[in-house]
Amino acid sequence: MLSMLSERISMLGMRSNPLTPKIKSFYTDLKQICNKDTFTIYEGKSRATQEVHTLRVLNLSHEKVQIDYDKHATLFIKEMIRIASHSPKALQVILSSFEISEQKMVFASIPYNPVPAESNSNLRTLLREKDIEKMIQDIIADTELFESLEADCSDLITLDSIYRFKEDNSFFLGGWSEALESDLSINLDQSVVRLRDKPDGVYSLGLIALEQLGLRSRDVEKILMIDEPFIHDSAIKGIIAENQNLSPDTKKLIGQLLTKSPEKRMSWRQLKAEFGSNSNTNIFEETKSNNYPYFVANFFGSQ
Repeated sequence: MLSMLSERISMLGMRSNPLTPKIKSFYTDLKQICNKDTFTIYEGKSRATQEVHTLRVLNLSHEKVQIDYDKHATLFIKEMIRIASHSPKALQVILSSFEISEQKMVFASIPYNPVPAESNSNLRTLLREKDIEKMIQDIIADTELFESLEADCSDLITLDSIYRFKEDNSFFLGGWSEALESDLSINLDQSVVRLRDKPDGVYSLGLIALEQLGLRSRDVEKILMIDEPFIHDSAIKGIIAENQNLSPDTKKLIGQLLTKSPEKRMSWRQLKAEFGSNSNTNIFEETKSNNYPYFVANFFGSQ
């Protein structure tokens, strides 16, 4: 009985203070940016370089992680490798900071933020037209990472799952564990996952583009309530037409993404043909061929 109580007290201590010893000694001025189910994101200043980095901490207190620690820890690490593949600088910061201490798991990276979902325009950082195209390209590239899993990964494409690197204004899909938790029987030995040609993800991407161009969340909700395809598509065309800063090509693209009827809506295959890369890139293999350090090719062997 005493041993069980002691173990429980120990676990509670870990969850109430999830930072590892290395992170505590390496970083100061920690500020929480956002809290998800399976991880928390902080901003902190490196004591060594005085640079501001983004820290991600596995959330040991959440029920999902407690029920299946191995799965969520593995997805946490795979997403970390995705972030590390962004640039040599990103990899360098992760290499110097990543630590597993007991069940705690933390890494730092070059700065990134969630794409803001706040409906108050005074608090939002709206994207320019060229940023929208870049966002779509980057998201399509990331969905190509999800090609070996027979699961509905369209849930991954939400405003809350899109993050932006500050250094070059590029985007990535984050929170894999959050989005993929629902209906997976995920093969954790696979490096990538398969995205079905689901229209919902395409529609979500169109809504995200509209929101980031200034459409308020309450107006998005009104659109979602329109069931009749002709009325829905007419409302979308009207909203797009009101934006004088968009080129005809961008207006046409958003309209194709937001067509009510799935049969008439642009498909993932069409979208990837226009914006995606020429091949499905496996970042775990690419990091080897690009001579990224031993960390990526034989990560666990170094621990």
